[in-house]
Amino acid sequence: MFNFRLLAPFLVLVNFAAFSSSTHYQLNNYGVNAGGSNSSNSSTYNANVGAGEVNGGASSGTTYTTKSGSIEAQQANTPGAPTLDNGSGTYYNKLKFILSTSSNPSDTLYSVEVATNSGFSSPKYVQADGTLGASPVYLDYATWGGGSGFFAIGLTSSTTYWFKADAVQGLFTASAYGPSANLATASPALSFSVSPSTENMGNLTAGSVITAPSNVSFTFSTNAASGGNIYMLGSNTGLHSANTGYTIQVSPPSGDLSSLSEGFGLQGLTASSPLVIQSPYNGSGSTVGAIYTSFQPVFSAASPVTGGTATAALKAKATATTPAASDYTVTLTFVAAASY
Repeated sequence: MFNFRLLAPFLVLVNFAAFSSSTHYQLNNYGVNAGGSNSSNSSTYNANVGAGEVNGGASSGTTYTTKSGSIEAQQANTPGAPTLDNGSGTYYNKLKFILSTSSNPSDTLYSVEVATNSGFSSPKYVQADGTLGASPVYLDYATWGGGSGFFAIGLTSSTTYWFKADAVQGLFTASAYGPSANLATASPALSFSVSPSTENMGNLTAGSVITAPSNVSFTFSTNAASGGNIYMLGSNTGLHSANTGYTIQVSPPSGDLSSLSEGFGLQGLTASSPLVIQSPYNGSGSTVGAIYTSFQPVFSAASPVTGGTATAALKAKATATTPAASDYTVTLTFVAAASY
């Protein structure tokens, strides 16, 4: 005897969960296990599956660069060109850069590649201390200075540098290096002036402190990282008369002419920041610093100086017993030096 069964056709519908997407992207990222969930994982694995990815050669433009081969499922956004700063033309051994994150998350890490040519042959990489090294160092945006930027240091003066960055946010997410920006370091610079070139103090009245009619004025600018100094040297230790062989002076390092019987020296009056008046020329009232026949610092700065100015006064006093002469003179030589 035969039994017959009628097998009716049937249709099985399978719904797949939609992946995150917008008009600009679709994220193909899911884990796989026996349950087939698109977010499955365990303590020993997490599977990221991609299918139908594009393969092709690299291409680039003024604002983008694409990588050849397949596109990673979780590739970080390629950083834009960094913003560079040379201190308005004053940084001779460093440049500041500010990274462009291209909307990457805050935990994204970046490396910064540097070269002295647009083709980035023989590139270097900014290290955590700002120096350039052979291997890339990956730090987050905040550690690279955030919006305040970060200095690449130890650079060569009068040289153009190109900067570009890549991004990574975990394994298999590295972007290509983005577009580059370039800027030149400055040349070491120092400018200095002194006026007037001569001073006539007139007749010295015994017992009176006489101040030269004009202050000695200085201008001083330098882009040197450690600033610089203005030095003074005297042909004699004070006002000297060749006819009498006598010198009106104060004993080093300084003296108060209001209490001394006689003397001659220089007193610093003003100095624009970061310039400061150095001892023993920082006295007040009638206190002056002695004149030396070796260079002594009168003004100094510990950082770069832009448009620096300073003034000083020459003061003298004679006694009734000071030998009379019409040839009391001294030649003061002022020299500026930068601390690179």
